[in-house]
Amino acid sequence: AAGPGALRLFRLFRGARCAVLLAAGGGGRAAAEQCASSASVALAALGERAADSGDHALNGLVRALYAPLQNLVKLLRGAGGGGGALDAEAAVRAVAALDELYFQLYYFHRAERGGDGPRVPPPADFYAEQESLLLARGGGGRAALRGWLGELGEGRRTELAQTWGLNLERLQEDGPELGGGGPGASGGVWEPAPGNALLVYFRARLTEGALLFHGAGLGRAGEMDALPREPRRVRGKGTVFSRAWPLLEKWRDSCRVWACTLYAFAVPNPDALDTLAALGPVVEVGAGTGYWARLLQQRGVDVVALDRDPPAPKPQGGRRNEWHGHAPPWTRVQPGGPADLAAHSGRTLLLVYPP
Repeated sequence: AAGPGALRLFRLFRGARCAVLLAAGGGGRAAAEQCASSASVALAALGERAADSGDHALNGLVRALYAPLQNLVKLLRGAGGGGGALDAEAAVRAVAALDELYFQLYYFHRAERGGDGPRVPPPADFYAEQESLLLARGGGGRAALRGWLGELGEGRRTELAQTWGLNLERLQEDGPELGGGGPGASGGVWEPAPGNALLVYFRARLTEGALLFHGAGLGRAGEMDALPREPRRVRGKGTVFSRAWPLLEKWRDSCRVWACTLYAFAVPNPDALDTLAALGPVVEVGAGTGYWARLLQQRGVDVVALDRDPPAPKPQGGRRNEWHGHAPPWTRVQPGGPADLAAHSGRTLLLVYPP
């Protein structure tokens, strides 16, 4: 029952996000505002449908989307000083709000509905599609990456390129024509990462961050290095100290929190996976969604994945995992922990970002 309404919301969120990203250098506010306003109307209709059908899960989605969507509409209406442009800080906040809206919708589709119904594309596909616009000719992403990397020393630049799989030579090219590729059409900027959706996702966020911060000149006056000394109140968290400049912290959380929920708390690259593959067979404790285990299995490694509370979508009757909610697992994750290791004494122990 939620299918058509949820898909319409996704398309409007995608349209608004494209407008904000492509307009990072000016313009685009009106298009983003129109998409967000239309999404508010669509969400209201979805709320009525949820109430009429008694669908509690759908009603929960509507509640989760309502506040960030209304805040986005207010932000877009109040930004730009009546002109067509979003200022740099407003662009970051708008993209972060749209991230929350997309991830809530995707989580509902995968965790609450178990993947049934019309398909909301997974994060790697969605964000790679958005990145392909930025890496196209005139998209601004290549220039922003070149500008940021150009301020680093050669050694650091080479190290980052190797870790992330960034082709520095292809980065110097103009890129394909806008609209000339499909999702993930990066024009060869990134080395292939088959099966590693989390790395693909964070590559796209790196390009966006370079554009929205470095390309716009944000944080160039010492804000990045000055931590606020005074604590602040955060709803649901009490009194906290900022870990970084608040705008950067918002961006960091927007990129990371949902990725940790759906995938893993650390990002594997090919070098890390090849190193671990040579140590198999493996037993992983605290495997979470089993993301690292799955990538190792794709390399032919015999892996036993254990977790205290293996996550599973609600329709499958799984318990809610403290860190991953009801995110669907990437491979079979068995209940277990340190007390079960004696049964796997012949395996290499793997711990990835243990809490």
